[in-house]
Parts: sequence; structure tokens; C-alpha cells
Amino acid sequence: MADNTTYTKATFKSVVESEKGGHTVKQRNGYEFTAFAIGGKTYKMYVYHDEDGNWRVVDPMTGQRLATGETRAKAVEEATTPTMVRNFSNLIKLDKYTDMVNRFIDLCGGKDYTIAAVKDDEVTVIAEVEHHELPEKPKSTKAKSTKPKAPKAPAKPKASAPKATKKSAPKKKAPAKESNELLDRIKKLEAELAELKAVKPTPEKVEVAATELTIDSVRKWAVPRGFVADQVNPERKDCIWVYGVRKDDKETQKELVGMGFRWGKKGWYIDPKRAR
Repeated sequence: MADNTTYTKATFKSVVESEKGGHTVKQRNGYEFTAFAIGGKTYKMYVYHDEDGNWRVVDPMTGQRLATGETRAKAVEEATTPTMVRNFSNLIKLDKYTDMVNRFIDLCGGKDYTIAAVKDDEVTVIAEVEHHELPEKPKSTKAKSTKPKAPKAPAKPKASAPKATKKSAPKKKAPAKESNELLDRIKKLEAELAELKAVKPTPEKVEVAATELTIDSVRKWAVPRGFVADQVNPERKDCIWVYGVRKDDKETQKELVGMGFRWGKKGWYIDPKRAR
């Protein structure tokens, strides 16, 4: 299959595992390309040739790997499949994705990257992504002492046989291991969606969602219909949100109202603590 994608040379950062544990960022030289559109907004990705000889597609918002391929065209093809686009569209609406974006901002040393915001069932890119190097540590301005130092006594020569010197080969640094957090989350979400879609919704399940009001029960109702359900803190029983309901889908809106949901600025929500 011919690769008709337009590429532009770019320098960017990706998240890798640090030698001391945790994560850090590494500068990459690769290409920028337009990957897909979600809600009428286009999303650009980066692709580069790694140390292992593979091509990797990186999400510029999180610095995380989205796809891998033996060639650039294969990596881009994997990142732009309908399944990948659908799962990525669901993921960016969750608070977990925003946490990954914020962590990437911290790793880069400041607010040099933007966050995608969800508004009226559409993903809106707030601003263009910028790239900056980490600031250098300031040099010490402590004044040096002008007091003369006492002369050191000459060291006594040690009588010892000359030691044979061995030349040691320079140690090669292991290549930084790429972080797979974004891809792992997408695969987990894909498996969860496939499992829930296999179960057809029934009136009994709608009743369960309306009475128990847990994130799991609402997901069993929402996912088979193509919607996304999320809750920031299930242990505190925070509001449960449902995303993806179209403005002209009056039948689903009536159903949500009947279950106790209300419309918010970014979706439909219900507070389990105040539910009837």
C-alpha cells in the first residue's frame, strides 16, 4: 500500500524510563504528520527511527508511544487504523489522559505543551505545541576567599613496584527504554470495550445502572451504546460522567434524565450521593 502521508522534519521529546527509575524525556529527530481528525479537529503525531531499528509513532501531548512498525509507513498505518482512532478518541476524554499530559509537562520542565479539552462532545486543541530545552542550573555566585592557603608539605615518595596498566573498553550506555503507558492504556480500553460490547443492553441492565449508580454499572449501560463513562474518584463516590451523547439524540437524553442524569458543560453527570 502506497504511503501518501505528508511528512515534515521535526525535533521533539518522548518519554523514556530513566536509569534511576521513574521516567524522563529524550530529544528525538523525526517527522511530524497529520494522523486523523476527531470531532472536526485534526491531530498531528510524530514518528522517528529508534535505536533498535524500528519506527515509533509518538503522541505530542503525552510523549508516549502510540504505535510501532518495521517501516515508517507501517508504523503510521498502525497508528491511524479506525480501531486505534476510536480508542484514542475515548481515551483523551478521560482524566487519566489529562494526568499523562500534565506529567509530560512536568518532565519537560514547565508548561511548554498544551492540553486537549473536551467541550460540547468535541475535542478542541487550545493552543499550538511549543518545545523548549530544560533551563540550565545557575552558576554559583559565592565569592572566593582571598585568604592565602598554608603551603602543603611535600609528599614522601612511596617505594613500590610499578603496576601494570590495563586498558578497559569504554562502557556502552544501554539505549533508553521507551515508555509504553499510552499504548498499554489504549489496549486495556480496547479489551474493556470489546468485552462490554459483547453484552447487549437489556431493560434489566438499565435498571441496575439507575439504582446501583456505580461506575461499572453505568459503563455496562454506556459502552454498548458507543458512549464513554468516567468517574474521577470512585472511592469517594464523585459524580459519574457520560460522554459522547449527540445533541440530536433526544431518545438517549430522555433515558439519561429518567436515570437521574443532568447535562453539564462537558457531558451528562449524576451524583451518586444525592441520587434517589
